[in-house]
Amino acid sequence: MPMIRFGVIGTADIARRSFAPVLTTSDETVLVAVASRTQEKADVFASQFGCEGIEGYRNLLKRPDIDAVYIATPTGLHAEWAIAAARAGKHILCEKTLARNVYETQAILQTCREENVAIMEGFAYQFHPQHRALDEWVTADKIGEAVQLQAWFGFPPIDSPHRYTPELGGGALLDAGTYTVHVARRFFKSEPINVSSVLDSEGESVDIRGSALLDFGAQRTALLSFGFNNMYRNEYTVWGTTGLITIARAFSIPPTMSATLVLNRQDEHVERKLDPFDHFRGELDHFCAGFLSEAKRSHWRQDALHQAITLEAIRQSSAGRTTIRPSFP
Repeated sequence: MPMIRFGVIGTADIARRSFAPVLTTSDETVLVAVASRTQEKADVFASQFGCEGIEGYRNLLKRPDIDAVYIATPTGLHAEWAIAAARAGKHILCEKTLARNVYETQAILQTCREENVAIMEGFAYQFHPQHRALDEWVTADKIGEAVQLQAWFGFPPIDSPHRYTPELGGGALLDAGTYTVHVARRFFKSEPINVSSVLDSEGESVDIRGSALLDFGAQRTALLSFGFNNMYRNEYTVWGTTGLITIARAFSIPPTMSATLVLNRQDEHVERKLDPFDHFRGELDHFCAGFLSEAKRSHWRQDALHQAITLEAIRQSSAGRTTIRPSFP
């Protein structure tokens, strides 16, 4: 199969530090161009990765020598540029969170379906082998019946204005909480039947921290906590009837760092170390292997929609101080 020709929309740190390096070293992709709002920013990025710098996202989408795009703009701009990319016939790998709300998400997915292009929401964390290793321990009956997942993702204040701007998709839920929601849905391989939550803005125009309880039925629950103004925490635990497993660097782990899983049982403590792995490379490999498959495309669209529906239920529950029963198609 020919090399997949990529363009990058946005010069955010995650594109420069995490995704462009795997794009330029993969055997399956070539980075053709990067677009920024200014030529200067585009040129700085392009000089680092040996591609062409383009001023203006729309100018990149006009290029006939680009097959797919990676969107690394703030979340609030995803809908505009994902829809534009789909209409330009480009396949899309969009950094999480796909959109600000379920309505924007539906518009993106509908356009991609109509234009016959692939779109995948970029939760790179899930492609790290540590999550598969956890699943293997659970399948091997190391913790009995898994009844609860607890996840935490939060960090101290960051000098990043878009995180505090509603129009740009700011807020702790869309930035950090979305990971905890996704890992719960991923682990239980189902959708919550009831959602209860509390979001706190602390006087800001976006939510600064929050907690959610997701009820997956059959006595399975997820307790999730996330925030901007917290001490750094980045882990999840699966609690079973006879033991529990913890991943200490669950959602953001450097590609040079060994991963550690910890299994605790009544009279047993086991630590398993895994070799370093770049989960962004795993994400790119997964996209390249599946973007031409209609079965994969359909699964990616459904996963993104169900994620958005769950996030919307968390917002509604907090606003009404009530339990919400999400409706999934």
